[in-house]
Amino acid sequence: MGHNSRQTNRLFFLIVLVSAMFGWWYASTTWQLQPETILGSGLRPSEGDWIDFIAAIAEQMMQLFIGLASPE
Repeated sequence: MGHNSRQTNRLFFLIVLVSAMFGWWYASTTWQLQPETILGSGLRPSEGDWIDFIAAIAEQMMQLFIGLASPE
């Protein structure tokens, strides 16, 4: 197994940082998450069980992922 040089490691690290900044910029300009849509079903943390609250948020996040991953 060969060893990478220090400059190669720095280059890969720089590529990862640039990719992360580009991804953050793209996500923040393309998708805007609105909290009222997550809690749109009328479920509030103070009304009911915390398990129902977490399940509702998890369901909304799965729906968001399916919507983002499916081709349009």
